[in-house]
Amino acid sequence: MSSGEVKNSTIMNNETGIFTSGSSAPTVKLTNIVNNTNYGVYIDGKSTPNLGDKNANKESRNVIYGNSKYDVYNNTANTIWAQRNYWGTMDLDTIRAHIYDYYDNPALGKVIFEPIWSGPTVGTSGPMCAGGLQITDYKFSQIHLVQKLKLDLPYLKRE
Repeated sequence: MSSGEVKNSTIMNNETGIFTSGSSAPTVKLTNIVNNTNYGVYIDGKSTPNLGDKNANKESRNVIYGNSKYDVYNNTANTIWAQRNYWGTMDLDTIRAHIYDYYDNPALGKVIFEPIWSGPTVGTSGPMCAGGLQITDYKFSQIHLVQKLKLDLPYLKRE
């Protein structure tokens, strides 16, 4: 099982924000996964990404919404933990409509997304204000950090 961490990042305007497969188990926290044209997070194979589990502290706090097809698509039989995230709304039915899992196909595992986070406060640090890795306009279905990516790293820009 491979693991890794995505933290303090913004992943937006891609076909799929994060794609996990095989037996990978990455942790995603303090990350914005927004406005991707297909999926925010697509989970395949035996993958079990941690998008925010019941034992996590406030560091889960991802911002996951505005992804065209689904914010999270669980194409595995595994239960996926996605608690303490902001989904662009506090309405549980609206959040559930943007998650594909057991409730759409009983052969799949559930995505446990409650309790939810009420969202970032304007003018504070954390998601939506993170200055970490930003992956935008990447047109493949997977993100491999060994491939060429368009990165917006403000502290490296020359003026």
